[in-house]
Amino acid sequence: MQQRGQILAGLAGLCAATPWSAHGAGLPPPITQATQGQIECYVPDAEHKTCHSQVSYILKADGSIATREQVVLVRSPAIIMSMGYAVTVKADAVCGYITLEAVGQATFTIDGASATSEQTAKLRDRLQSNYRPFYNREICNRNVADGEGLKSEVSLDGVVQPSIGERVTWVSPSDGYKVQP
Repeated sequence: MQQRGQILAGLAGLCAATPWSAHGAGLPPPITQATQGQIECYVPDAEHKTCHSQVSYILKADGSIATREQVVLVRSPAIIMSMGYAVTVKADAVCGYITLEAVGQATFTIDGASATSEQTAKLRDRLQSNYRPFYNREICNRNVADGEGLKSEVSLDGVVQPSIGERVTWVSPSDGYKVQP
């Protein structure tokens, strides 16, 4: 399993093998692109069409925003976590809270196959322990210009975490990007 800094880097996607796409009314900046079904791709590799993580957003009927993210937790065997939770937009950032409930509902694939019930239970237990320092703390992500692209800037309880940022771009599901190590 990743070290704490790498776990936080996976959280940069805050803000499914089949990502959710936006439906209905438009989503606010900075996630307007999701209204057209685009997905945030963190650490994109254009040559191999891969992302270290992907985040998609949906505007729900009650006006709230849900997120769904897929994150590479381990490179070998390739363990990918899928988790979702509510987020809000504050100024130019997407903010939310990791909860014990969200982690308890996370699903996983191992080398492309769905994790067994036993594997899922073990992975959830480990994540619940690893994420404990982040429960009930506001995590915000904003995408900032970085040369010719974008870089995520993550803050924890309002304090920017400079060691966490990753390259990010918006991709369309039809572009063929996958979450892979």
